[in-house]
Amino acid sequence: MTALKKIDFYQWIKILFHFLSFVFLIYLAVYLKSLNLIARLALIIIAFVHGYDSWWFIYKYTPEKIYAPI
Repeated sequence: MTALKKIDFYQWIKILFHFLSFVFLIYLAVYLKSLNLIARLALIIIAFVHGYDSWWFIYKYTPEKIYAPI
């Protein structure tokens, strides 16, 4: 069994903010009836790119604060 490193409080706030912004963009794409199909697809693509980019940024620049095998 491997030990895991700990994430500090500031890192949790960053992760929470990025997760909430991802959920909000998906919410806008699904529930705004005034948007056409192209705008909805664009919002969904932006949400997934934002989510991937956020996790990659967190992993790349703060690897010592991520839960990872030691």
